[in-house]
This record gives sequence, structure tokens and C-alpha cells, in this order.
Amino acid sequence: MGVTDDTWILSRTNRATDYGIIYKYDAADGDTIEFVGGAPSSTTAWVRLDDGAASFDGDLTVGGDTDITGALNVTGAVTILDTTASSTVGTGALVVSGGVGISGALYVGGAVNLADDLDITDDISIGGDADITGDTTITGNT
Repeated sequence: MGVTDDTWILSRTNRATDYGIIYKYDAADGDTIEFVGGAPSSTTAWVRLDDGAASFDGDLTVGGDTDITGALNVTGAVTILDTTASSTVGTGALVVSGGVGISGALYVGGAVNLADDLDITDDISIGGDADITGDTTITGNT
């Protein structure tokens, strides 16, 4: 049987329960293939392949490593559940090889260790004691 535009095909994945996957080929929609779980009357696509891009209508669980060669754009909050502590620039639950740009406030719940200079371009407010080891240069009003 040849697959033509707007053809729905049922592929049984479990003969005991008659549960299957339905997919639809739609050449008019940019060679889109939709995978739909359930009965042939179901119209909700849970995976959509469209010109090389995949979209998922639900959670995506990956059981192994994931490599992304392009940009990763996330519209929701990102939570990293790993609790690996950091003791160097190459360790921790999140390790970033390049720079980090943060446009909003930054809250740190633990110690902050800097491996290089700290340049502050605006006011600084210290709410507790300041222990400074080494030379200190202050330019401007004191």
C-alpha cells in the first residue's frame, strides 16, 4: 500500500490490548508526520515531525545522555536536580565552558569563590564584616 497525502495508518504495538500508534503523512503541510496514541478516532498528536523538527505534546523523558548541537531555547523555568558540589570551575551540577550573562538578580545560597578578579561597576553594599587579604586599592571618595 502506498502512502499518499493525508493517509492515516494504524500500526499495532500490542496485539493483546489492540493498542496502537496512528501516524499521518501530510505532504501539503511540509511533509509532516504525526504520531497519535490510541484508537483511530483520536486526533491529538503527541509527536509531530515537521521538516526535520520534532515537537512533543507532553513530557519528554530521555534515559541516556543527550547531545544538542544547536541552541537550546527554553521558555519555562529550568531546574537542575543534581546536587553535585562545586570545588573548581570544572565541577558541580552545572558546568559552563563559556561566559554567563544574567540580566536579572542573582541569589547564591552558598559561598562564592572567584578564581579571578572581581570588577564592580556600580555600588556595593556589604551587610556584614569584610575580611580582605592582600593589597586593597580604593579610588575615589572614601
